[in-house]
Amino acid sequence: MFYPGLASHPDHALAAKQQGGPGFLLAFRVLGGPAGSAAFLSKLQIPTLAASLGSFASLICRPATMTHAGMPAEAREAAGITEDLIRLSVGLEDAGQLIRDFTRALSIAND
Repeated sequence: MFYPGLASHPDHALAAKQQGGPGFLLAFRVLGGPAGSAAFLSKLQIPTLAASLGSFASLICRPATMTHAGMPAEAREAAGITEDLIRLSVGLEDAGQLIRDFTRALSIAND
């Protein structure tokens, strides 16, 4: 997971110094490459698939096929925007409901 709020993230100390909190945006990769990411996204019920990640509701995107689709594949890879990368903007929904939705979608996508 790519999230500076985690102590294990290489830029955790910098984020803690510069920010008042860890924030609500995170990125992660899904097993199974592009097909695994697409399957995972198709099984989610709560987050809305959107290119813009700013709202009170949880929004999710796959940058390689959405926001950064116009970049050459080599440039995306160099920037760390892999085909299986997912970006999530966590909204105000109940945390337990989001966790259950993600757990269910991951288990279905990995079957």
